[in-house]
Amino acid sequence: MFFDAELLAPAARFAWILQGDSRGPDDTFDEDLADFADAAVIPTRGALVSEWLLIVPRKPCLSIAELSAPDRARLIAISDTLSARVSTLVGSSVTFEHGPGRRGSVVGCGVDQAHLHVVGGRAEMFDRLIEAVDDEAWSVADHADPWRSIAVGADYLMVRDHERAVRALTDGTTSQRLRRAIALMLGREKEWDYRSHPHEANARRTKEIFRGAFADNAN
Repeated sequence: MFFDAELLAPAARFAWILQGDSRGPDDTFDEDLADFADAAVIPTRGALVSEWLLIVPRKPCLSIAELSAPDRARLIAISDTLSARVSTLVGSSVTFEHGPGRRGSVVGCGVDQAHLHVVGGRAEMFDRLIEAVDDEAWSVADHADPWRSIAVGADYLMVRDHERAVRALTDGTTSQRLRRAIALMLGREKEWDYRSHPHEANARRTKEIFRGAFADNAN
């Protein structure tokens, strides 16, 4: 399969996924734990808990909002599968995205390739996460497709659980906004940055928990 090098370059960290490989150069983080046609499921750098997965589309795209409606529908189905599995382990889960509107934006967390987080936690995690980012203007989004009406070029935050979805347009000046909120919720507010706190041990545990867990759902 051919990919334009110019498209791959800004998303170098996930280039192995776009190229269709099951593993990348970093043994700790670069392993696809499922076999979905439309996205890879991997551990994430900076995971503060081991029940934290990353969904990376196999198509080059800056944000989930850039994908077509059919592509988003397939991605949402994958996230629902992962969320259900995570919830059986720890009680609940949320899905979130830092959605950049342009390349090089701090909202994109230094990676110009769309990626969706699935994080396990307590039942009130959705509400607590929104409250922790209370200076953003959250609005209720369509649960079936929360990205449907986001304008191209907008920086946004998106949070979704099994029954609700909210989004907020953001000014694009703060990196890893929702990671910061989760770190604060866990009482580990200094550990939000995946660069300085990659939490390799959690990534290894993530692989132990979820490797092969989605074999019956992949296609």
